[in-house]
Amino acid sequence: MKKTLSLLCIPFAVHAQKNVFLKGRLPEFAGKTVLLENSKQLKAPLYFDAKGNFVFSGELDSAYYTIDKDIQLYLGPGMNLVLEGKLNELHLQGPGELENNAQANINYLIQKIFPVSNGHLQKEFNLIEPEDFIQLTKQFKDQAFSLLSKQGFGSKFFKSQQDHVDYTIKYFIHDYLKRYGIDPVREDEYYKLAQSLKPGSDLPEILLPAAKAIYVRRLPLEKIAELQAMVWEDFDLNNGELYSFSPYYKSLISVRLDALRTAELVKSPYFKSKSSFELKRDIVQRDFADGPIKEELLFQNTLQLICGSINDDKYLKDYLSVAKDPGYRELVQLRYDKLKLVSPGSEAPLFSYKDQTNHTVSLSNFRGSYVFLDVWATWCSPCKQELPYLKEIEQRYQHQNIRFVSVSVDMQAHRERWLQFVKEQNLPGTQLIADRDFRSDFIQAFGINTIPRFVLIDPDGRIVDSNAPRPSNPKLQQILDKLLLNNLSSCATCSSK
Repeated sequence: MKKTLSLLCIPFAVHAQKNVFLKGRLPEFAGKTVLLENSKQLKAPLYFDAKGNFVFSGELDSAYYTIDKDIQLYLGPGMNLVLEGKLNELHLQGPGELENNAQANINYLIQKIFPVSNGHLQKEFNLIEPEDFIQLTKQFKDQAFSLLSKQGFGSKFFKSQQDHVDYTIKYFIHDYLKRYGIDPVREDEYYKLAQSLKPGSDLPEILLPAAKAIYVRRLPLEKIAELQAMVWEDFDLNNGELYSFSPYYKSLISVRLDALRTAELVKSPYFKSKSSFELKRDIVQRDFADGPIKEELLFQNTLQLICGSINDDKYLKDYLSVAKDPGYRELVQLRYDKLKLVSPGSEAPLFSYKDQTNHTVSLSNFRGSYVFLDVWATWCSPCKQELPYLKEIEQRYQHQNIRFVSVSVDMQAHRERWLQFVKEQNLPGTQLIADRDFRSDFIQAFGINTIPRFVLIDPDGRIVDSNAPRPSNPKLQQILDKLLLNNLSSCATCSSK
């Protein structure tokens, strides 16, 4: 009988060893349900009671996970962790604490040796010599590897953290190269000058001398080549494990992809006819191996390509023919289906927003005229660069059947700043501010997540183009001339009848 019992217990024991157990108290999540996620599209709900207590048990592969995208953990079979404290002062106890504490200590070491400000190494690094900076990277690597060597970690975790250290060093050498020789005082003066310039100023003529003046030192070309080699030689484009948790490696992948895009443009002028997102999508498809990095980059660039244009069908078909990740495929399909509702010929969603005099203006007020809609914000530099061209277009068509409407996605809390900008720049046309910035229903309906964005609507309130050319693009004038001429001919025909 005892022998039989022991045999019956074996499957349960094996199952328990595969499970990960999490429990604890996180008051900041009290009463909420958040997700335990990883790069393989796992989305397991974690339920927190009124005091922030939770319990989770499930089979998980050894990998990096996040809780509500705020807490990063390394989890694997047999781990049994108790989590307590605040999100920025989390305490872990139990099997698995050694790995997670080691990772936390390495990240603390990064912040200590490479302090950043506004996304870059702090300004005191700008003027230190390369030899001194390389010595810092060696110091960091020695201390980080010392932390890893003190424990008997599994080979997968150990290798991932080694890679994390190596690519963190590559990232900061790359950042050091970009910032070397910049005088902090002159840089501040440059940005003050840039912010003081009004749209329409001759920016290159005014800013270029100031931009050059911020550099008080230059590295010899051979030293630049040496440092660049430290970053890019033997660079692995396909380290999916590292990509899942290292922001430094992830950032370098983005930099590398931009560099590959630039190289493509140098190869052939043909590529200039393609958008940045289309070109990067093609590079990812060609140069990246199948895996999580390729899947995410294909997803990100396709999501930008599908924007309500006549090419959406092709972009969706191309994506679905190569993408394998079911989660990303579903999200791209959902975006396509949503934007199909605002495709050319569809009735434009309506809005009612306040103008600068606090009067409510609705899209329906412009029925009977073409509407050229500019979605922008006062903080958006590319948007402000379009303003002189927009003014010229408005002036050109001021006596024709087209209305120009600008909708700002500035937050309502910044309404006064928007009002002041509209007044100072003497912006023409109808000036409106969306009720809930990017979250506004009208903005969401068009899937707008980057600006500037331009929408063209016909006199019947139907969409002509939900991603129209910018005012700086000569193609816009050709489109408007053709539409207005056809409209005029149509009206003349109607009148004669």
